[in-house]
Amino acid sequence: MPTSRMAGIFFARSQKTEIKNTEMNSSLESCSALTTKVHSTTILVFTFYQRNSVFEIFSLMSKIALQMMKCPRCEKDNPTEAIYCGECGAGLINNNGKPTPPINESGETPIELSQVEKVSQNKSLFAEKRNFEEREIPKGVHAVLTIERGSAVGTEFYLTAEDSYIGRWDADNGIFPDIDLDIYDPEAKVSRRHAKIIKEGENYYIEDLGSTNGTFINRGKRLVPGVRQKLEDGDEIIVGKTFLRFRICKR
Repeated sequence: MPTSRMAGIFFARSQKTEIKNTEMNSSLESCSALTTKVHSTTILVFTFYQRNSVFEIFSLMSKIALQMMKCPRCEKDNPTEAIYCGECGAGLINNNGKPTPPINESGETPIELSQVEKVSQNKSLFAEKRNFEEREIPKGVHAVLTIERGSAVGTEFYLTAEDSYIGRWDADNGIFPDIDLDIYDPEAKVSRRHAKIIKEGENYYIEDLGSTNGTFINRGKRLVPGVRQKLEDGDEIIVGKTFLRFRICKR
């Protein structure tokens, strides 16, 4: 049966190689290929007999596998020499075996949201601390607690005693805390005798008094009742669901 020839030209991406002629033995009979590498593009010129199917040709192409690399984020194929994913911009594994940091459209490495929030929070606390230090505090006051959330945000409590109790007013049981949060705690999450702040010389401590909903410093672990925790200027104190900021008056 006479055989007529037809030519197909396929383009693929690969690594840099020298120009070469090669005979390919595969399921395609009498198939030869001329591989020409131009920078990062390989031109494959196939001469094959008409009786071979197109499916077989593309099957062969997949085996000569354009060396591709999957993006770890979107799983799209990228050339091996790519640094960033062409689909989503995620960093691909670089020559050091480490992921390349992702880039945004401006070409800058984006800062993680948590970093932005932390920087913003630190700036806010710095400004608040400066404003507090510039204020005139009544004589006899050595520290201040300020409510930081809810409808009563900004409400202050002056600490004048060596031991200052935090809780809710209960006249029937004779409980009259120095920091009375009764009207600021509609859900009654603060215990009647919740915690106390202790001043010893220049140092401050806080102690949970066996509260129901606990005491937390700087969103750390719940304090163990009866065990003192040292307080620093600017610490956040959470009692129940009430957020307080602790400030030491420096004269």
